[in-house]
Amino acid sequence: MTDLVGRRSERDAVEKLLSLARFGRSGSLVVRGEAGIGKTALLEHAHQTALASAFRVEPLAGVESETQFAFAGLHQFIGASLTEFIEACVRAGQPERATQAMEQFDARARASGTSWALGLAANSRALMGTGSSAEDQYRTAIKHLGNSRMRGYLARAHLVYGE
Repeated sequence: MTDLVGRRSERDAVEKLLSLARFGRSGSLVVRGEAGIGKTALLEHAHQTALASAFRVEPLAGVESETQFAFAGLHQFIGASLTEFIEACVRAGQPERATQAMEQFDARARASGTSWALGLAANSRALMGTGSSAEDQYRTAIKHLGNSRMRGYLARAHLVYGE
């Protein structure tokens, strides 16, 4: 475990975040500052503390240029490009690869719990399905995406559903 000398308030913030997560509450840890002040050590401490508490840890990296994009970190976590990969596999007749990617994506979508992620997952399941099960998944996708602020994905779901 990384030793953080003189960083009591930062360690407390990590502990508070993990404590809330243990009870199903979400949160985030934003670390910023000048080079050399110990940001990496603090992140390593948070990572190790979470692992020691049996949390699944998904490290992500943000850059200042992404701050203009809403949900940039969530987009990275969810791996929205997996939905494109799933669709490509389905259309290329590679259902095994689509299923493997869907398992990864579905786990991340459920972990995030956002309407956007759940909608993307339902949309991907619809692409993989047939008949009434696909139709039900499209309706679920449109419902979830309609509750999110990610309107481009909602429009695409409507477009694909109308095929």
